[in-house]
Amino acid sequence: MSLETEFYSNKTKEVTDDESKFSSFKKWLAENGAIFKDLYIKNDFNHERSVYTNKSIDSNTVIMFIPEKLIITDEYDSNFSLELQDKINMFNDKEKLKIVFYILETIVDKNNFFQPYYRILPKHYSHLPIFWDKCTLNLLENSKLLKKIEIIKKQLVQRYHEVSDLLHSFKSAVDINDWLWAYSVVNTRAFGIRKNDKEHTALVPFADMLNHSGESCACSWGYSNLNNGFYINSVATVKQHMQLFNTYGKKSNESYLIAYGFILQKYSHFTDRIYIDFEFPGYSLMIQKCLINRNQSFIVTRDNFMDILLPIMRTFNINEDEFELYQHKLCNSIISKRNELAALKSISTIIKTILSRYSKTYCENIHTVKQMKQFSNEWTAVKYIIKEKEMLLMIKKYVEIVMPLYIV
Repeated sequence: MSLETEFYSNKTKEVTDDESKFSSFKKWLAENGAIFKDLYIKNDFNHERSVYTNKSIDSNTVIMFIPEKLIITDEYDSNFSLELQDKINMFNDKEKLKIVFYILETIVDKNNFFQPYYRILPKHYSHLPIFWDKCTLNLLENSKLLKKIEIIKKQLVQRYHEVSDLLHSFKSAVDINDWLWAYSVVNTRAFGIRKNDKEHTALVPFADMLNHSGESCACSWGYSNLNNGFYINSVATVKQHMQLFNTYGKKSNESYLIAYGFILQKYSHFTDRIYIDFEFPGYSLMIQKCLINRNQSFIVTRDNFMDILLPIMRTFNINEDEFELYQHKLCNSIISKRNELAALKSISTIIKTILSRYSKTYCENIHTVKQMKQFSNEWTAVKYIIKEKEMLLMIKKYVEIVMPLYIV
């Protein structure tokens, strides 16, 4: 058999195995009371699994119902959580941990009730930045996102060692890679539900396969105490063969990328944000007497960048005469043409400094991303950096346009 033939043979086998697992999964759901008759699963671009409708569905219709017995919640105990007893309360993510423990303990049991669900879970989460290799991370250049990724991975590894120190049986039964995988399963798929007047973290098979949409969704979800199960209802008419979406909440692209491994292309007030650092040289009159720290970091968007940056820079550039009028408060309106020009120049200097710290220019990034496979980790990293630089360049251009208005 040639290498090419072997490659396509293996791919065909993967697809066949995948279809078999999903067939068993849907059978398991149906046999245990789940309702989803008008839905089907489809592999889209980049092998992404998506949920579609078989037919047109009217508004205010139950699209999916997953009974309680098919849901894994933080109420499920494992030997790990039982052995920890009250010590589990020391962790701020104890609800997630209980589900992680349950998965790690029961996934090795071939007779476990949830095996059909476990078998369709992703084998890896390589699209999440904590699993990116060094070459891909380097594509983020000097972004503050790099530090955040490093911190989150360190926290997950630290949590593994903290649990291992408390439970000696845990370290011998679970290695760090299995731990990171199971935690990623829960972190990317879990719902927050209200069940019998209590908040719970839950894995809901099939419902957790709906992808995110930044636009308005045609469905809503929740937990019904009356019917003892999780439901997804249509809130508008859903057309035949339309993809069903969930919303993962209004977050920044940084949050989407860290938690789920994707970014949204369309601009919104929530998605496109950037950190602007102020590193004030020395202790000026403003730093000594006004309510501003020497080093600060601010989050700005396309909609509010001047509302945030200008008051700080006006205050920073106050001279002694102006200080008598504006002491101990940020300047939200123009003080003088001199001050306004100085403030704009300060903003320009800060933006140019931030841009100079990147290893590539915006134009180089645009050229590079065109050569990459769409939605690959590398493509996502460069796209993220492009959006950061677009924000900075937009601020820089705005300042350059406005500055001449204040030249005396």
